[in-house]
Amino acid sequence: MNNELKILGRDPIKNDVTDTLVLARDKFPGSSISLDALCKRFNIDLSRRKKHNALLDCELLREAYIN
Repeated sequence: MNNELKILGRDPIKNDVTDTLVLARDKFPGSSISLDALCKRFNIDLSRRKKHNALLDCELLREAYIN
């Protein structure tokens, strides 16, 4: 996003970002770290996930991150 703002000549957004993919790789090396795999690992209900839905994925990732 900041690259796109730079192209437009706008100031970047200053915020800290937590890359959950890096966290999962560090915590579970060699294991599958897809959202589905993380949800299964933490017994998070995936029944609402019938197709890709960004908002639902964010909610599921939040639950996995808390675990």
